[in-house]
Amino acid sequence: MSSRRFVQAVALATLAGMTVFAPVSYQHASAHAPAAKVTTLVVGWDVSEAKTFDPGREYEFSGELVDHSMYDSLVTIHGTDVGKIAPDLATSWTVTGGGTIFTFKLRQGVKFVSGNPLTAADVVFSYLRFKNLNDNPAPLIAGMKSITAIDPSTVQITLSAPDVSFLAAMTAPNFGVLDSKTVIAHGGTDAANAAKTDTATAYLNANSAGTGPYVLKSWTPDTSIVLARNPNYWGPAPYFEQVILDGVKDGQTQALQLQKGDAQMAFGLTIDQANSLMGSPGVTIDAGPTLDYAYLAMNVSAAISKPLSNALVRQAIRYAIDYNGIIKDLMRGDGLQVASVVPIGYVGNSPAQNAANRIVTSTIKAKALLAQAGYPNGFTVSLTYPTNYNFDGIDFDSLAAKLINDLKGVGITVTPKPEQVSLALAEYRAKKSQINLEPWGADFPDAYDNLYYFGPGGGESVRVNYLQDGNLPSLIAKGDATADATSRGTIYNQVVQQLLKTGPWAVLVQPEFPVGMRSNIKGFQYAPIWRVDVASLSE
Repeated sequence: MSSRRFVQAVALATLAGMTVFAPVSYQHASAHAPAAKVTTLVVGWDVSEAKTFDPGREYEFSGELVDHSMYDSLVTIHGTDVGKIAPDLATSWTVTGGGTIFTFKLRQGVKFVSGNPLTAADVVFSYLRFKNLNDNPAPLIAGMKSITAIDPSTVQITLSAPDVSFLAAMTAPNFGVLDSKTVIAHGGTDAANAAKTDTATAYLNANSAGTGPYVLKSWTPDTSIVLARNPNYWGPAPYFEQVILDGVKDGQTQALQLQKGDAQMAFGLTIDQANSLMGSPGVTIDAGPTLDYAYLAMNVSAAISKPLSNALVRQAIRYAIDYNGIIKDLMRGDGLQVASVVPIGYVGNSPAQNAANRIVTSTIKAKALLAQAGYPNGFTVSLTYPTNYNFDGIDFDSLAAKLINDLKGVGITVTPKPEQVSLALAEYRAKKSQINLEPWGADFPDAYDNLYYFGPGGGESVRVNYLQDGNLPSLIAKGDATADATSRGTIYNQVVQQLLKTGPWAVLVQPEFPVGMRSNIKGFQYAPIWRVDVASLSE
């Protein structure tokens, strides 16, 4: 795979004020003998970070793929065409009230797994429950003021204020519609106190209550997730009777399974492993242009780390990192240096804006900033990261070692704290770490998703005690209420520039997502939010 091709993949087209990424593919399908029909799709992937499949609570990578397979939302996106909002359970919608009232017409003849018919009341229950659970993904629906069933096939959502990104946010699997009768029967509630009284999550971790093409057959935490066809699915029946997310953590093992035909897809390959498979008989390597990135999160609490509470120190760390080395040596050229928390190509971080804003590595400047902050001889800090973890082709152990060496070059001594994936995430969410090395995947295709979570007081920011920073929250909100893409981009670019001065983030690389698959697999199109729509795959 080449960086030239990846840059081409980020060639941009503008659609409705949003960025559309063109897909990129690297294929070598060698001749091989016809094989018997495969009825089970086996995907090698580390699923140890999966916590739940309750759409109102799920906020992990594998959970997004699973929930997208089991639950339909009112609207969706297809593949890499992230700029086009498409119908799903809603066949049409209107936006009135100055961008605050969304009225949806529901698809007719849709049934849940239970056989219960889909009605507007199910949508109302699902979205009120989602909001009132107040779990990790709750900010996605926080702007909803009210939701009403106008009639059995019409739903109306009223927002507290105009929100340009709300329709895009509704494509997230967290907006999956649940069977209200079934969920209520198993302890679910949409009441205001749902965060304390709802007990349906245990049921939803073992069963499906949706309308999607697949249902949950079994989940063995840290080991495997098995999906089976939904016999009541309203759309075309998926080709594969069963999908197994096989929790093999090691990319080399995944590569061997792929070569032998024991797995049809591999989601945990490093760039080197993907490259080594090119030319293997019966194997194809595809790469999706992601909206993801790897980043450092620096805790700004003086009680956690006094040096990191100083914005000059955080700036120094950003200048100390060898971004080119990460891309060239660890990613083999298959990645881009992203200036801040907004992926390249979004409104607010066009390729030109990213080129102007991105930091040029300078140990001289980093040392000067440290001296200015009162740390001319550096300091000691700990780095928590998931070990034995591969994210979009990046080996986090290698990346951590690279960062430790980079910071050593400016006098900062880093104590590594490798943890299992789930433990590293739990520590980050508990606000206990000094610096975390983390992956980020988009919830929905809009810059507001990133700026809300990474802006002061946002979901990621509370984990590092970054709660206030001048007028950034009001600027972020202003951008989300601005319909004109040019004006919105100007506002968000101001936010990006300020975060580079005072924020707690060091965004390292926006990678590709290398996917290995058997050459007979058809219909693959990379999906930046949930990786792949498994219902679209066939032989």
